Amino acid sequence: MSASRVPDYLDHMLEAAVQACAYVEGVSKEEFLQDKRTQQAVILNLILIGEEATKLLKDKKHLPTSIRRCLGAA
Repeated sequence: MSASRVPDYLDHMLEAAVQACAYVEGVSKEEFLQDKRTQQAVILNLILIGEEATKLLKDKKHLPTSIRRCLGAA
């Protein structure tokens, strides 16, 4: 992974988080639990966040030193 891709991955993660939050804005817990479409939309965005995070973690040299230490890769 090139360092130039890091901002793209972070942007994708942020966009997915914003979308997931938008899907549940103004929705009660009970409504959310009854609405399978909204649940699936939120889950898919959480999966996307995880996939992008995995891409970031594959090449640890682009991560800040403090994070690399936590991952045991410093």
